[in-house]
Amino acid sequence: MFAGRRWALPAALLLVSASTTGAAAAGAAGAASAYVVPTVVYVEGGVLHVTSSPGTTSNIWMYRRVGQTWGVHDSIAGVAFGKGCAPFDTDWATCDGVSSVVVDIGDGDDRAYVWGSAQTPCRLLGGTGNDNLEAEYCRIEGGTGNDTILVNEGASADGGDGDDWFVARYLTTTAPRDIRGGLGEDGVSFTESATAALTVTLDDVADDGQAGAKVINVHADIEQVNGGPGADSIAGYAAANHIRGFGGNDRLFGGGGNDVIEGGDGDDDLRGGDGNDVLQGGDGNDNLKGGPGTDTLSGGPGVDDCDPGSDSEPLPPDCE
Repeated sequence: MFAGRRWALPAALLLVSASTTGAAAAGAAGAASAYVVPTVVYVEGGVLHVTSSPGTTSNIWMYRRVGQTWGVHDSIAGVAFGKGCAPFDTDWATCDGVSSVVVDIGDGDDRAYVWGSAQTPCRLLGGTGNDNLEAEYCRIEGGTGNDTILVNEGASADGGDGDDWFVARYLTTTAPRDIRGGLGEDGVSFTESATAALTVTLDDVADDGQAGAKVINVHADIEQVNGGPGADSIAGYAAANHIRGFGGNDRLFGGGGNDVIEGGDGDDDLRGGDGNDVLQGGDGNDNLKGGPGTDTLSGGPGVDDCDPGSDSEPLPPDCE
């Protein structure tokens, strides 16, 4: 009956099960406890609904096949397809007449990958749990938990509650994208995909990214930024930021707040701004400048020029 973990449930049954309450719901839950409860997939009013079942861990993959036809797969829970959807290959559903998409992975630590298109509005809802989410041309909402969110071209992401980590990918594309941290200590990394010098300013303006594709808006509620291998320019905001330049001759500025700034490899220019900052030059001939507040400076290997500013700690031996 359950071969291939695919449930060919009629749309009416899907709707009934979604509204079941009281003793009937408890009985249904008990009866289903011996099985993996599948992800429910159906189309209603042109909206493709993909909903992970409560208490079930999901690994959802979906993409636009052609036109208004989408493919949906859950490699862990399988799929229960209803109205507008039919079986396709092994453990896949194919759904027609799709004009928009809503994916809700609910509770638990789930994974979801959505390869969308600019022609189809899309929302990916993380819900509760520490989720791994990836999408293009889709609005990603992390929800509650410490999520890892891969923000591809055309995507916007809001981490929600929790300490979330964003990865900006495919940085040569010019489709705009938006990254908001939400509550918690959130960070964004460009390290994995950067191929040229980056400009990132935590100022709520859509001018972040690398040359030729500065179309990303990294908002001021992001606390950590990882640069790439090029000569990056990264500026923090009033909050306490942690900025890492990695390779290249970087220009890194903390702004207000008690910041930690790491230059990494290259001849870097580090400026703390206001607050009690920690500046670490790393390899290379670096220029470190403190500012108002009690700053701690460390030049690292190389010939470094250190200006602690007022009220700062004594210079270490690796500051010339």
